[in-house]
Formats: sequence, C-alpha cells, structure tokens
Amino acid sequence: MKRLAKNLFILAGAVSIAILISLILHRLIITNLPDYQNEIEAWARQELGLTVQFTGLNARFGILGPELILHDARVSAMGDEENPILSAREVQLDVSAFVLLMQRQLEISRLTLQGTVLAVERAFDGNLRLQNIPDNNSETTFLPEDVPPIEILIMDSSVTYEDQILGITWGFQNVRAEFSKSLDGIALEARAEAPEELGGLVVVSAEVGLLDDQAESERNWRLFGEIRDLDLAVLTTLISESNPSSVVGVGDVDVWLDMTGSHANQGTMQLALTDVSLGNDEIADYDSFGLTAEWVSLENGWTLSVNNLDLSRSGRSWPANVSIDARVINDEDGFIDIELDTGFLQLEDITPLLSVVPDSNWASVWEGFMPSGQLFEVDFSLGLGPGAQWDYSISSVFNDIGISSNGQWPGLNNLSGDVRADSRSGRLAVTSEDSLIESPSLFPEIIRASELSGVIDWWQGEDALRVASKDFIINTYDARSETSIELIYPWDHSSPILDLVSSINDFNLNSMETYLPKGVMSPNVYQYLVKSISGGQIRHGDIDFSGPLHEFPFDNGDGLFEVRLQIENGLMNYLADWPSAEGLTGTLEFLNAGWSAQGSGRVLGNETEDLIVGIEDVRNPILSVAAQTTGPLDDVLRFLNEAPLVAQQLGPDLARLSAQNGVGNVEFSLTLPLRNPSAYMLDTTLGIVDGEVSIIGFGPTADEINGVLVLQDRVLNGEIEATFLDGPLIASVNLSDDPGYFANIAFDGQIDIQVLHEEFGIPFDGYLEGNTHWQGNLFFPSSTYTQVRREPLRISVGSTLSGVQFDLPEPLNKSFNDSTSLQLDFIFSEFDRLDVSGHLGAERRFALSFRNQNGDFSFRRGTVYFGGGYPFLPSRDGLVVNGALDQLQLEEWWNFLDGEAHAEPLSSHLLGVDLEITDLTVFGQRLGFSNLLLRQDPTQWRLEIDSEPVVGIITLPLEFISRPQITAQLERLNLSTEDFVSDAKTNPRDLPGLNLEANDFSVGSRQFGSLNANIQTDALGLNLESFETKADSFTIKGSGSWLQGGAGPSTQLSLVLSSTDVALTLQQLSLDPVADAFSGNAALSVNWLDAPFADWTQSVSGDVSLQMERGSILDLEPGAGRLMGMMSITALPRRLALDFREFDRGLVFDEVSGDFLIINGNAYTDNLYLTGPVADIGVVGRTGLHNKDYQQQAVVTAEPGNILPAMGFLAGPQIGTAVFIFTQIFQESLKGIGRASYCVTGSWDNPAVERLTLTELQANKFCADLPEGTGVLQ
Repeated sequence: MKRLAKNLFILAGAVSIAILISLILHRLIITNLPDYQNEIEAWARQELGLTVQFTGLNARFGILGPELILHDARVSAMGDEENPILSAREVQLDVSAFVLLMQRQLEISRLTLQGTVLAVERAFDGNLRLQNIPDNNSETTFLPEDVPPIEILIMDSSVTYEDQILGITWGFQNVRAEFSKSLDGIALEARAEAPEELGGLVVVSAEVGLLDDQAESERNWRLFGEIRDLDLAVLTTLISESNPSSVVGVGDVDVWLDMTGSHANQGTMQLALTDVSLGNDEIADYDSFGLTAEWVSLENGWTLSVNNLDLSRSGRSWPANVSIDARVINDEDGFIDIELDTGFLQLEDITPLLSVVPDSNWASVWEGFMPSGQLFEVDFSLGLGPGAQWDYSISSVFNDIGISSNGQWPGLNNLSGDVRADSRSGRLAVTSEDSLIESPSLFPEIIRASELSGVIDWWQGEDALRVASKDFIINTYDARSETSIELIYPWDHSSPILDLVSSINDFNLNSMETYLPKGVMSPNVYQYLVKSISGGQIRHGDIDFSGPLHEFPFDNGDGLFEVRLQIENGLMNYLADWPSAEGLTGTLEFLNAGWSAQGSGRVLGNETEDLIVGIEDVRNPILSVAAQTTGPLDDVLRFLNEAPLVAQQLGPDLARLSAQNGVGNVEFSLTLPLRNPSAYMLDTTLGIVDGEVSIIGFGPTADEINGVLVLQDRVLNGEIEATFLDGPLIASVNLSDDPGYFANIAFDGQIDIQVLHEEFGIPFDGYLEGNTHWQGNLFFPSSTYTQVRREPLRISVGSTLSGVQFDLPEPLNKSFNDSTSLQLDFIFSEFDRLDVSGHLGAERRFALSFRNQNGDFSFRRGTVYFGGGYPFLPSRDGLVVNGALDQLQLEEWWNFLDGEAHAEPLSSHLLGVDLEITDLTVFGQRLGFSNLLLRQDPTQWRLEIDSEPVVGIITLPLEFISRPQITAQLERLNLSTEDFVSDAKTNPRDLPGLNLEANDFSVGSRQFGSLNANIQTDALGLNLESFETKADSFTIKGSGSWLQGGAGPSTQLSLVLSSTDVALTLQQLSLDPVADAFSGNAALSVNWLDAPFADWTQSVSGDVSLQMERGSILDLEPGAGRLMGMMSITALPRRLALDFREFDRGLVFDEVSGDFLIINGNAYTDNLYLTGPVADIGVVGRTGLHNKDYQQQAVVTAEPGNILPAMGFLAGPQIGTAVFIFTQIFQESLKGIGRASYCVTGSWDNPAVERLTLTELQANKFCADLPEGTGVLQ
C-alpha cells in the first residue's frame, strides 16, 4: 500500500511541477501556452523519469486563481508509452492565488481528475502496485505529513483490480473520491459501484489526526466501511485465499472501528444477510442473519454485546429483543474469568457458526453432541484458577433439550427442567413428556419415554463423586418404572459401586429387545433372550443390584443382581425354529450370571406343563429345556417336525406325515450348549392313541394306530399296531442297517385289490380282483449321514399276489392260484415328485415317475421293459415301452383299451415303443417274429414294422381316438388264410379305418402285385371304398364292406378282374393252369353272413360272370384242373369219339362264357358254354361250394357254330366270376364225332361223368340241380 501511495504522489508531484512552470511563465502561458507543450513534456520526462503526454493544454483564471487544464493526459514509463500507468480525460490543477501573491510561492490547492482510468494489480509476490509502473528498488519512506496541503477530487472514473494469485479481474465504475490534507489531519472518502459478482455500492472513509507532537503510534484513526448486496462467497475467497471456505449469502455489511496506532479500541458491526450458508452451498443455514455487535477493549480484557438479533432458520425465528453479553477478563497473574449472560439461546442455531471457527476442541465436542433446544435465563461463569483448575457455575431453565449420543454418552431428546450446578455439586430437575433416550453402545433401539420425572443430585465427597436419585420415574409406552439409585465413583479410580432398586409394572414383552442392555451382555445370551421372549405381559417385577460394577456377576459373593418378573400370557421361542410356547404363566428370573423361566402354557395348541428353560451361567451358556405336551396327534407331529433337533434326527421327511385323528403325548428334555450346538443331548418319547396318519402326497391313511416311539441317544425304536387299506397292519421300528437311513419301519399286512382301486385309482378296475398278503418297509433317511446327496424317503412293498387275478390280455394275464412276485419301490425324491420302480415277475420291469400336486399324482415319465432288462427313466416326459415278448395278440389289447375310458389322449404320455415279438398276431393275421418301433412325430404316430409277412410304415393320428384312420405304406404285405386266427369277438365297429398302399401284396401264394385300398369306418363297421391291385398280367378293382348288424356280421365284396394273359394270371394266383387265353374277364358280387376271413362257403350268395377268348382248355388229369371246384367239363371230351391229337395244346376254343347264381353256398349256371373249331360244350347245374360236389348236366356237339337249344333256361344269373368256373373242365379227351349229353355228379376230387342214353334223353331225364322255382325250357 505504501508503494501504491508513493506512486500516486509521484504522479501528483509531476503534475504540480508542470503547473509551476506554467505560473512562472504566466504571460507566456496565457498568450503562447500551446507552443510550449513539447518543452513541458520533455521537462517532466527529465524530472520524473516518466513520460507525460497530453493532446491539449489550456489555462484560465478561476475564482481562486489560475487553472491549468490538460486534455487526454497519459502517464507511462519511458519506452513503454503504449501501456499507460494512468490516463485521464481531463486534469485540472487549481493554483492558490493568495499564496502566490502573498508568499510568492506556487501552491496547488486542488487537483481534479475526470475520466480517470487506473489499474491496480496484485502480483504473485503479494504486493499491490499500479499496473505498468516500472520497478523502483529505492526504499523511500512515505509519511502522511510529507504530503503538502491539497485537495484531490476524482470523478467519473474507473478502477480495475487484477489479482494474479486468485486469477480474478474486477472493474469498479463511477468512482468518486475526495482526499484532503490539512495541517491537523487527513480525510478520505470514496464510493464506487462494485462489480456484479462482488456486490453493489461500496463506501469507505478514513480520518487520522496529525498533531506535531504525536508519534505515529499515538495517532487516532476512525475507519468506516459499507457495502451493499455483498456476495459472501467472494469476500471469503479474498479473506482466506489459501483455504477458502464455502460460506455463501448476500447482504449489507457496515463496520466502524476506532484505533490508536495499531491498537483497536472499539468497534461496531451491523449485518443484514439473507440465505446464509456456512458449509453447504445447496441448503441455507440461515434464512436471515442480522445483528448489531459492539465490542469494547478493556484494560485487562474485553466485552461484547450483541443486540438487535434477527435470526431466522428453517422457518423458525428467535424472539425479539434478545441480547447476549459476554465478558472476558485476564488478571495480572494470568487467570481467566469468562462470564456469559443471555435470556435466550436456540442451541441448534449455533451449530452452523462453528464451521467458520478455526479447529478447536470446543467445536469438536459441540459437533459431536449436536445440542438442540432452548435455554432461558442463562447465567454462566468459567474461571481458570490456581493450579490450572477450572471452576464453573451455571444456572438455566431448559426446554425441549436434545443431544446426540456420542461414544458412551447417551443421546436425549425433548427434555425440560432446570439445572443449578457448580464445580462441587449440582441438582438437575427433570419434568418431561414424550422424550427419547438413545444409547447405541448400551441399548439397541431408541427408548421412547412417555414421562421422565425426578431429581438427580450429585456432590463431591472426600473419597468419591456421588450421584443419587430417589423415586425417579421413567415411564415408557411399554412399561412403568420407579427407580432409586446411588452411584459412587471413587477418586482412586477403583470400581464404581451401584446400589439400585427398581420396580416395573405393566411391561409389554413384545418390546423386550428395546430394553435389554445389549452393550453389557454376551452376544449369544442377548440374541437368545431377544428371540426367545417375544410376547406377553409383566404385571410386576423387581430389580435389585448392589455391589461393585467391576465384580459383576459376583462370583465371590461381593454383590447381588436379581430380577424377578411375573409373566402372564407370555410367548416364548425357547429354541430357534422350535414351536413357540404360548399363553405362558410363570416367572422369569435373573440371578447374577444365570437366568431361568418356568411355567405352563400351550405349544401348537397343546397344553404344556412343567416347561422349564434356563441357562445357569451365561458365560458358558448351556441351555436346558424340559417339557411335556399332550394334544391332537397332528399338532404333536407338527411340534416334532418344527422342533429342529428332533426333525434333524428324524430327517425332513417327518414333514410328510400328516395326522387326521388321534391323540399324541410328547415328553422331551434337551441340553444344548449354545457355543457348540452339535453337542446337544435330546430324549423324546411319543405316545399315540387311536391315531390316523398318512404320508403327504401318498394318499392312503393308516388308522387305529396305537403304540409308543422312543428317540433316545439318537436311535428310534418302537412298536405300532394299525389298520392300513382296510387290513390289519403290524409295524416295528428299528435302527436301519443302511447307513444312509435313520430308521426302518417294517410292515406286515393283508390287502384287498378293490381297495387299491378305490384308494389309488389304478387302471383296469374290474379286471384286477382278489385279496393277498404283503410286506413292506418304510425307510426314513438319515440327516447325519454325509454323502454327496441325502438319501430320499423310500417305501418298499412286496407280495406273491397269491389270491389275485389279472383278467388282462397276455402278457399280463394271471389266475387266482398263480404266484407272481410283485415288488414296488416308492422313492420320494422331492416333495413334488414320486418315483416308482419294480417288477411283476422276472420278465416285466418298470421305472415310473409321477408329479405330486397336493396328493394328486400325475404321470411324468417312465419306462416299461419286457424280457428281464432293467429300465431307465427317459430323458423327457412320457412313457417308453421296450424289450422282448414271446407272444402278443394286438387285437386283444386294441379291444381291451378301446373298452377303457381314458381321461387324457395317448400322445400326452406315450413317447414310443420298441418291441421284439416272437409271435405277433394282428387282427387275426399271424405275423410271426416281428420288430415294432413306434415313435411320436409332431403331428402323428409312426409305427415301423418289420416281419416276414409285413414290412413298412404305419401312421396314426396323434390324438388316438377309438377308431382312427390309419395310413399304411408297406413294402410287403403277405396275408395268409392258413395262419389266420379266427376270433368271433372281433367286431368291425371297433376296428380303425385304413388307407393302404403295398408294393408287394399277396394272399398266401397268390401274387396280386401292388395294392391300393381305402377302408373307411362306418357306424356298423367298415366300408371298402376302393380296392385295386396291379400285377404283370391282370388287375383287380372293387369295393366291399364288413358290417356288424343286429343279426351278426356280414361281408359284401364286388370285384372285377381283367387279364391280358390268362395262363400267367392263373400262375400268379397260384391256380392250376386249366386254360390258356389271350384275354379274360371275371366279375363277382357276393356277400355272406360272417367275417371276411371266416368260412363263407355255406352262406355265400351273389353272382359271378366269366368270359375268355381265343384260347384252349388244357388236358388235365381228373382231380386236377379245378378252379375252386366249380367246373368238371374236363371229363367230357374223353367221352367223345372225336380225335384231336393234332391239337397238342388241348381243346381249342374261340370263347368260353358263363354266368353263375350263388345261393347259400351253391353256384348255379344255365349258360356256361365253350365254342370252338372242333366242338361246342354247354353246362347247366349246380356246383357245391361248401360240400365241394357237382350236380350238373353237360351237352357236347361236334357241330361248331350251332347254338345249344337247351342253354339259358334259368332266370338269369346275377353274380358271376371266372375264378370259380374252371376247376373240372375236360378231364378226358374228346371221343368220336356227334352229339351227346352227360350227367356230372360226385365230389370235386372224383366226379362221375355218365352219358345219357337215347332212352333217358327221350324220357327227358334232367340230372342237373337248379334253384327252387326254376324249370327247363323245352
């Protein structure tokens, strides 16, 4: 600052010298002043070492004397004229005319600067200086008296302040300053508009006296500063640049200070601030903060008086007219006396002020406790006396006082009362409601006191500090208490001694956790008490504590700690996860290091007597529990299941037992070291009377249970009698031989199969019946056996099934007297899963898995294996059937399953079938050794069959209805009438439809080539909508039906055969080669009252037609050449006298044609004839299809081309077929020439052919059988 002032006065001197020159050369100035501008500038440069420049120079006479005016003046360092130190729009110097005339001296009386631009900077070294002024190392001492009397006025100017350390630049505008120096003092007054970031109007003033006989230290200073709209954040940055605080706020500040030399005498500050934050920029600590503070220095101290407090925080304001007076005195011996008087303090409003106080122990303590509330009538004194001992006295009334917990000190809230205390004694009177007590180091939760009332006294004795209170009332919302206490703190730092007597009434045990002194209790004991005592009421209790605190729990008898509580309707969780004891009535006692509770109540609704729980010494906590409970068996089982140690030994599968009826009684005793729970000792006895128990998720119940089970030394034993599935049952409980199982319950009983149907809903009801003996075992898994996984609950059941009948198709058929071993193993792997495996006999094994949903079983996945192999569960849900069978009649199972009701489609369960069958029969066809592979595609079933007669793929709808439409694509289909197994039970109304394609179709040895057939279901049976075969030489097309009406089964068949090579056709159809022709056609339409593959020869009816062209009848031996036994013409040519030896290929014909009428197994014709170049033959009569005989008459003529007059006398055959005509044609060669008539009678194997005599012919002998109602046309 001195350097800055020096620079200013150098500039002022330079200007004065310039004026002096102008006065000396007054005449020249007046007349020729502009001509001397250069000389003036040169002279200033030489005298000042600075460059002074101005653009114009004027002079005039004013009222007080000459006035010199410089225009656009600039002062700069030599050589740096571009960067002026100071510039002014106009500089006016007023010369004192009086002094000039009277004293002949040149004196500047006033210096006026207008439009001045001045830049002040603070360099990195911390010094203030005018910007651009050259460094001057001379240390010239500047004193106020060195300044000549002058008046300096600065108007309409600006000052720029640049701080290189803080990196800020501020511009002050509209600067106006007045400086006056007189012989007795200096006065300065200035005002300016501060930059926006700093504030508003700034006003400063200073006065100092300059008496000739005064030293600098004796001069009196009066200082004043005022700033409006000050931004506190910017101010604090300037004040504490090395450690800027986060103080923010806006307001007005006024400061007065009186000083003598550098010593402050008194000061006054006025503040009017808003939105003040002393440590958090986001939340204001004070909405408003205003005061008037007066500080006065005393000879040996100081006083501070704060008035006009305007303090508002969080919407709360201090009362009006609050004053705070403080006095600090230091005597000549160094002792300190501090006094503080005030009528009001809001403690929490003091806390933010500590953030601007330098670090101190007092501030840390205050912030640690965070006091709140109001103090009234505060009178406090603190003195440091001899020996550095502090003496204090305090008196105050307090209201709603609160302090936060800090270390071992508890926190309090909403306390009211008064205090009177000094360094030797004190009294605290408390009368409070709805107070809070918080002591995290002692109590786990805040204690809410509805009433605190009493007096606490303390005083210092010769040997100890004593604290006492009598009948201090602490009432909470959970209890009422009254306590008398005396606590002694010996000066020798030995153990404090506590004498406490307290009574408790109406204590709600639900809040036990809140009041247990966790900080002084063993963690195990605390946790146990919190969890075990969780409900009820203490109507009355007494607490006594007497003795040294450090000797607790008084092992040597040095004191006593005893608590006696009377419990009503208590709730005790005496062991973790065990069933709670409810409705307890009894006592809870604490005696030194131990505690105990005893009484009676209910456990799971059962009356529990003689319940005793306790720990003898909490330092070595060994819990002892003993109880006896009686109640419904289901509650008793639930108690055992919810008693973890019992459930741990019996395993979690105990939870699967559910009791519906019965009474249970449990007695148990337990010793449990809390630090080593695995070393427990448990004895439990369960008595059951008329119990009814089931396994959850298994279904059937065991009732009328009576017996006793004992769990001792971790071994379960006992005997039980019961009724199970309506049969007697005896069970013995023993230790299991399997280390994975805890106990083995062996059963022995009798069971009726019908009960199994009713209880389990097993299939085939009505097909399984009888009564049998069975044995079983129930294995309870061990919970202590260490394996990778725990063994599951398992039930094993076995029986010979003697006395039980299975009325099922093979291979599951069984009679009453047969013995077949049945073994079932039920594995309860999970609560929602049941696995069943076993075997029925040695060759039928299964592995099944079920879902269990609240006791309702649904099939999940499984495998059935025939032939002795061991099944495994499939990888996905569904049923797989595998293995090998000796024999299977598929239609038996088809008909059986079709008669059973199925709630779900087959596709929902069955995944596939892979069977090897030695003898397979399908709808009467014996296929022999076969491989069946059934798999489920996304939309259908795919059955692959591989056998000698049948090879191919059969597909069925995925949703398997009773009569599905089946599609078969076969490589080979070879049906056999010889291996056909007739079954009168087969009903076409039960059979499915069929779309059949076969590449190689045959019936026995008859080869039909390819086959396409469309068989559709009908309400009465099956309809053959279309039928077509294609062989090398012939085709067959047709239709038909197989129906089941009220009169029984019936079959209808219509076929048309077309051949292009009759001999080859006969060969492919495995018929004797009776003829050879270029073409042939046959048509039939027949029906019979039976199944298609039954013996139809007796009931068949219909008509057949036959026609062949351009061929020959071969010469065959009798008995040969039968075409289904329907013709015997082969015997006729041998009776004729014709010689046809030149015809080596037989009897040549041009045409063979005929029609047959079939009635009840007999075929009748009246127009079977042969025409040829040698002879014509005609046949009428009957062929017996059932009796295999003839009754016919034939006519032979050697006159080709003549129509036989006797042909066509029947009413016209309606049904005809070529395959039934040519079985007996031409068994002899033709003999002779002429015309003859023959009778053909007898069997097909040995027919009799007799020529009729002329006489017989004349007598109209007719030997052919004709249908009734027909006659011979003469």
